[in-house]
Amino acid sequence: MQYSVESPGQVAGVIAAAQHGDRIQVEGGSRAEPIIFPPWRTQGLAPLVDVRAGHVVLENGGRVKMTGGALRATNAAVEIFGGTADLRGCSGEVGSRSEIVARHCQLRATGFAKVEVQDSRALSETPSHIEAIDRAQVIARIRARVAVAGEATVEAFDDALVEEVGIGFLGLVTLRDRSRLQWKQGALSERFTVRAYDDAVASFASADGLTLELADRARAFVGSGHAELTLRGEAQATVSRMCHVRAYDRTRVIATGKGSKVELYDAATCDAADWDVQVRDLRPRPAVTP
Repeated sequence: MQYSVESPGQVAGVIAAAQHGDRIQVEGGSRAEPIIFPPWRTQGLAPLVDVRAGHVVLENGGRVKMTGGALRATNAAVEIFGGTADLRGCSGEVGSRSEIVARHCQLRATGFAKVEVQDSRALSETPSHIEAIDRAQVIARIRARVAVAGEATVEAFDDALVEEVGIGFLGLVTLRDRSRLQWKQGALSERFTVRAYDDAVASFASADGLTLELADRARAFVGSGHAELTLRGEAQATVSRMCHVRAYDRTRVIATGKGSKVELYDAATCDAADWDVQVRDLRPRPAVTP
């Protein structure tokens, strides 16, 4: 059965009548007077709240589908494909052009969704885990974990962790603060870019198609693969096979495998552990006084 709610005064009667499997369509409420759904009598058997427009609050639990309007939900199962939402402890999928603030959520972000993780620093809270695919955009903070695929864009701060889903990735990852990237296996048809700043660390078991830019004190560990690296500031990279590295400023390159090419500029240095590493010293020569 389907019910309709357009004002806060209709909520109590609809909740009393609605059963599991019913749909409650919402097209009302305002920021000053939102439509508020209290905790359901039986959490696992809640009807579906279908938000089309207006301002809606799910206080604790329930199921919600959303295509427009504004939502604030706690501990709910969500399907959001439009509008804006402030979620805490929720799980489900967000997509289309929805804009999400997530706190301690487990979400799959698709389409052009924008997700900003705002977890608390409390160690007792479970960190958010976001799977970003298609062209989703994610800002990850604190201890959030993000798995990427498709053409997603991720910007990681604090101690956030970025990983691969295991399928092709063509997007951009930016690491800041002490955030980390761990690429444990090669994904299909990779051609992606990673930029690391501050004290971030990026680690790649396989790096075919990778463009990696390191600055400040960032560090990288790159296994086999045709990767392009640029180092600036005091960054450091350890590379294995078939990498091409351009090192500037006071950076350091440690080349441990065969077939890599290293170009040194400014005051950069290279430790080559294999004779097959090609090092071009393009650093300025001291002037000779006649």
